[in-house]
Amino acid sequence: MAKRQSSSRCLLAGSMLRDTANESRQLGIKTMFCERVNGKFELRRGFKIKKGEKILLIEDVITTGKSSLEAVKCAEGEGGKVIAEASLIKRNSETKLPFPVISLIELNIQNYSEEELPSELKQLPITKPGSREYLTK
Repeated sequence: MAKRQSSSRCLLAGSMLRDTANESRQLGIKTMFCERVNGKFELRRGFKIKKGEKILLIEDVITTGKSSLEAVKCAEGEGGKVIAEASLIKRNSETKLPFPVISLIELNIQNYSEEELPSELKQLPITKPGSREYLTK
């Protein structure tokens, strides 16, 4: 069996998929993940992206695409090129990214202005996308 050349390709996982990154590395797939440091994504733990390396970005949930674009900025700052993204869930079909996105589930979740909010939703606490604060209450 020929040894697979992985030097020109890698997976870059969002911070929520660290376990996936660790499992992929055990399978011999070059995998790394971004970590937020002082509000900005960085590669740490000795991760290095080679100049021109093709990257598949993987994420658990894509909502606005903001974290994806931050990961792209991190990868491109290291010389890599994000060619596509895969996610478990894409929460908004209107989110457009500058590369192909493949998601297992695509949801269209309605957004409302304050004036248009249905009365049954007014009783629920407001949370922003990606907020973990709601889970601690």
